[in-house]
Amino acid sequence: MFENPFQALNSFFDHNNVTRKAAEEYLKRLAISSPNDSIDFYTSVLETDNLKLVELAAVSIKKYHLDKSEYFEKVDESKLEFLVEKIFTLLRENHKTLQIYKRFIEILVLLYANNENTFSHLTKNILELQNVESHTIKISIMYFVENLCVQCFNEEDLQMIAPDLTLVFEKFMQSSDKDVVIATVKAISSFISNIEDKKISSQFQQIVPIILKLVVDTAKGDDETAISLVQALGELAENHPPLIKPSIEDTLEILAEILVSKALSNSKKI
Repeated sequence: MFENPFQALNSFFDHNNVTRKAAEEYLKRLAISSPNDSIDFYTSVLETDNLKLVELAAVSIKKYHLDKSEYFEKVDESKLEFLVEKIFTLLRENHKTLQIYKRFIEILVLLYANNENTFSHLTKNILELQNVESHTIKISIMYFVENLCVQCFNEEDLQMIAPDLTLVFEKFMQSSDKDVVIATVKAISSFISNIEDKKISSQFQQIVPIILKLVVDTAKGDDETAISLVQALGELAENHPPLIKPSIEDTLEILAEILVSKALSNSKKI
């Protein structure tokens, strides 16, 4: 049915479920029988201008090559390193959307998770992008840190990278872009929640009032972001109670006000 993988990938946008199913089977067989050719194909798609295809290619890399260790082990290391180089090139060029960059970041995190020794340089490389002016890239960097802290880093890793991360956190918290600040807060919360060293976590004593202010601001129009920030507060309360203790009354008061406001708003719609 398909002459090449590009044709199969394009068929995912077909409204015919039979065609889409056949395309999925074709790409799955390619990944199993020729994993290196499959990675080469998806890597080439990443640099195209068709953003829907780019995102689908990134998702397919995760699904067919990274989500399971037995898939990952079949791909030559050189192919994966070339994939990393391509992703960093695209990040520096900054011609894609935030949604696509998040897919790229998820690939990098999985590569690190599957082979920390080979891809240990990823953290250093991603932090080197901090001087890029783009807010999109800054958010992507923080998304990388947030996910890496949760999925990969142990206590030793966190302590080792703490000085570099702290500097980046401080820099990004000064951003004039609210989305960059929110992404940074989430990354800081992830970092603090996964580190046990009280000396390091205590350096972020002022993060709770900042989160509370962001919760108030975002609750007015972005429920999803507000909820994620409240979840960040919950993680901090669970893992480092002393950080949130000084602000506990303010926290409860603000959350109560938001709940009442939402209830009133919903009642007016009825």
